[in-house]
Amino acid sequence: MLAFIEQCAQTRRFRSVDAFFDSALNVFRRHVEALDTYIQHEQAKGHSLEEIVSSTQCEIVVTRQLDAAE
Repeated sequence: MLAFIEQCAQTRRFRSVDAFFDSALNVFRRHVEALDTYIQHEQAKGHSLEEIVSSTQCEIVVTRQLDAAE
């Protein structure tokens, strides 16, 4: 993580540390919202929360769907 922050600072990708953390929080919030939607969708299919969370595809699918939406 530190290497990523240093790279962002070197390339002046963000104007400030606050801008960097705002961006990181927005990404995290979108990820959590997408994950919640995915869980609701899978529960509607009859899957238990334990089954959904134990699936490695859970995070992969949600992340790819978010990337495709942008």
